[in-house]
Amino acid sequence: MWNILEREGDKQVSWLNNARVNNFENKVGKKTTISFVNSNIVHLCARRVGCYCHPYGPHIPIVMYICQAVHFLDFTVCNASHKAPLLVTDPRFDVLCARIVKYYSLKRFVEESGKILDEWGSAHDGALFHYSSGLQAVMLALGICDKVSIFGFGKSASAKHHYHTNQKAELHLHHYEAEYQFYRHLVDRHNPIPFLSDNFNLPPVVLYHLLLPIMFSIFIVTEILG
Repeated sequence: MWNILEREGDKQVSWLNNARVNNFENKVGKKTTISFVNSNIVHLCARRVGCYCHPYGPHIPIVMYICQAVHFLDFTVCNASHKAPLLVTDPRFDVLCARIVKYYSLKRFVEESGKILDEWGSAHDGALFHYSSGLQAVMLALGICDKVSIFGFGKSASAKHHYHTNQKAELHLHHYEAEYQFYRHLVDRHNPIPFLSDNFNLPPVVLYHLLLPIMFSIFIVTEILG
């Protein structure tokens, strides 16, 4: 995998939810530019003695989206105690991500099930439905980079939902297949992406399919052209 990164000449590497890289450097390299997490990760860290939110070094900035309002307290405490900035995503950006993933989920639900839209909520936890951390990280990369390469998205049915838990079942409040369809549309560029301005130029996107028996680290490699 790391040979792919070197061959592509990519410049920026973003890891999701503190994915492990220690002891895997020969496969994924050592470089980290941005750490992207959901606020549950920071909240769990704040409850412990010591800090575990900087696995890539104290100077790597962290971008976080807020899952619950109470997590703003964790943000305030952590942001004041570390050298690297802890940044919170703009609520308007959160809404854009939510609209895109819900559009793809509704469309897929109707096409595959033949049911009416009113029945979608019971299949995806209704008001609790939201995008995954991975989708928002991809959206962030689309907005700041000139080229995006995506690694580690998707897993086998027997793998764990998260690398750091024993949970195997997928969460119904996410719709991963709908998100994967969105990624494929980014790659093939034949389908217009809803809710994006006509003036927004999507960068080229490459999705690397890695046939792994377990859920491995998810990361995004981007290139910013100077």
